[in-house]
Amino acid sequence: MPGVNGLLMPLELERWYYADLDRTQKILEAQIRAAEADGDRTSALANRCLLAEALVFHHAPGAKAWIANMAEGASPEQRSLYTAWSQYYTGRLYEADRKWDLADSMLGLVLAPPEERLGPDLYLRAKIMQVRLVGNRSKLTQADSLAMALRPLVDANGSPRRLAELLQAQGSAHLVGGDPESAEQIYTAALEAAMIDGDPDVEGLCLLGVANAQIDQGRAEQCATTTVKAEEAFARVGDLRNRVSCLKLMGFCYWDVLGPQEVLDRWLPAIQIADSLNMPRASAIIRLQLAKFRVSLDSAGSLEVGFRYADRFSSAYRLINEAEKVALEEDDPELLALVVNTRAAVLNWEGRFDEAINEMHKALLKFQAAGNAQFAVTSMIGIASNEISRQRWRAAIDWLEKALPQAEKGNYNKLRLLSLNRLSFAHEKLGRYAEALDYKDRWYNLKDSLEGLQVTEKIAQTELRHTFAKQQFADSLMHAQVLAQEREAAQTSVQRLRLRSFGLAGGGLLLAVGGTAAYVLDRKRRRERYAKQAAQLETKALRSQMNPHFIFNALNSISAFIRQQEPEKAHDFVARFGRLMRLVLENSRKAEVPLVRDLEALGIYLELEQARSGDMFDFLITIDPAIDQEELLVPPLVLQPFVENAVWHGMFGKEGRGKVEIDIRMRGGGLVTTISDDGIGMPKDRAASTGGRSLGTVITKERLDQLAEQKGRPAGFRYLECPKGTCVEVEVPI
Repeated sequence: MPGVNGLLMPLELERWYYADLDRTQKILEAQIRAAEADGDRTSALANRCLLAEALVFHHAPGAKAWIANMAEGASPEQRSLYTAWSQYYTGRLYEADRKWDLADSMLGLVLAPPEERLGPDLYLRAKIMQVRLVGNRSKLTQADSLAMALRPLVDANGSPRRLAELLQAQGSAHLVGGDPESAEQIYTAALEAAMIDGDPDVEGLCLLGVANAQIDQGRAEQCATTTVKAEEAFARVGDLRNRVSCLKLMGFCYWDVLGPQEVLDRWLPAIQIADSLNMPRASAIIRLQLAKFRVSLDSAGSLEVGFRYADRFSSAYRLINEAEKVALEEDDPELLALVVNTRAAVLNWEGRFDEAINEMHKALLKFQAAGNAQFAVTSMIGIASNEISRQRWRAAIDWLEKALPQAEKGNYNKLRLLSLNRLSFAHEKLGRYAEALDYKDRWYNLKDSLEGLQVTEKIAQTELRHTFAKQQFADSLMHAQVLAQEREAAQTSVQRLRLRSFGLAGGGLLLAVGGTAAYVLDRKRRRERYAKQAAQLETKALRSQMNPHFIFNALNSISAFIRQQEPEKAHDFVARFGRLMRLVLENSRKAEVPLVRDLEALGIYLELEQARSGDMFDFLITIDPAIDQEELLVPPLVLQPFVENAVWHGMFGKEGRGKVEIDIRMRGGGLVTTISDDGIGMPKDRAASTGGRSLGTVITKERLDQLAEQKGRPAGFRYLECPKGTCVEVEVPI
């Protein structure tokens, strides 16, 4: 394990960091003293940060005081940096306690100008924390914008751990914002980056995020499988705290799927571990789940696990009261709202409807005060359901008509469906058949729309299983292995033919000079043919890597626009995306396509990105009139990563309106395309050292090298000097 949060970890810490705070603290304090004695300020600060991370992770009682004193003993020139680290970790403690306002205040101090005093590592951590805090408040669009603006800096940093953290923050925002499908994709991308980083605990957190997204989609079986993998990852480093989350989730997955004993075998140990590690909130939430589970068991189920069926309600209320005590002691309004909501559910089970509805009203007020819009909508629908059960149709309609607009605003699609269905039912009971039919039609339309989007996403997922992070990291490794295997196979074939040719050459000596010449020519021809085949194999593999990235960005554009609740424009996007997908899939099957088809796909992609960004940039494609776009054949998708760079790294993060220009012309025997933007630009040293801003351009360079080998003419790309933004020239042999 290379370290925690990118910091170098002493070998003896690897075993204890997540499992034993006392040992970890002793080791790190010794490291700090040794570094300070040697005058090694860099190591001293690194070890202080490692210890602060450990204190935050274990939620140690003395964490706040220790972190507040981080700057003690720092030299005058270091004090500003040490103070910023202290503020950052104090904010992390508030974040762990779900005290968002206090966490925001501390983060504001960290990010106060001048930002240069922070250094790149602290700056990235603070900005990633900002994404998390915004996401935790259900501000999904803002969280996505922050993550998108931060992505180029994370890419430039080159740390897979930072990428995993950024994607986890963005995935969490999608979960909280009611978009579990996108959350699953983003968390999966985070997992790919985490696997490169090599810390099992980070892998476990990413897997846990995937599992939560799966359960929110109603996929309990897949969630259970993923959660088991997460628990195994946490077990490898002795992380009991996150294993509690796994056990809690597994029990929920097994509810109504396996026997009641399987549920209790997860939840009871989870409560025991949580209590032993001073995790009161986690313990309280499991108690609330257990209360509802207890009253849901019939007499046979209760007997199976040794419960008295007659005691089910008294047992449930006792568990709820224990959780309520924690909520009051911790001053946790959201947990208190969950307590009230759970008590209302149990009262409903018991048939005490008036008391239940009073509790639901209390829960609604608490969720609204806590800023949890999704749970507030759930409470409104719960109140309406209670009214329906008592045949109070008008009261139910009043609550559902309050819930529906908020569900639509928050994009809580399952709650939208539930509201529409119950509105239809209530109106039907009142004899308002026109209204009932209207709500039922809206229910069908929404259901069909959601299912259509799911089908679209699944089609895209056959081309792309994960998000852009996989392109940055995992694909590069996986495809490198594939290419190496294919190259090795081709070289083996060449070698085998060479040996066979040597045998033939031996016999050819009997045929004098003519036979020898034939052998030499044959060997050369065979070698060239197999070398060309190897190049074609690499081209095919590289093309298969590029296509999914192209498709995902278009999907991401559509998804973001749909969340803005503009159905007519969203419908237009879906239609254009259908055309885009057809073009990309058809083009990807061919080594060359007419230029007009390649540019059509590129144009649709740019239109989607342009609309998604709120028309924050213009684009212009200029083509030399002498070029016959229908007849000229080009390899598909070569320009895509450069155009994508211009949009994602040039336009996003730029102040004011931007512009992307694509100029296409013939030069010599090749097609030369210049792609320029007036965005934030790229450091010259990075352009010189990497030749580009993303792994996609590195892959394209390999692809162009193969084209040059196949065509026997120059191919490649180079970055040009330009007064503003970035300018790249791509040459493709024709």
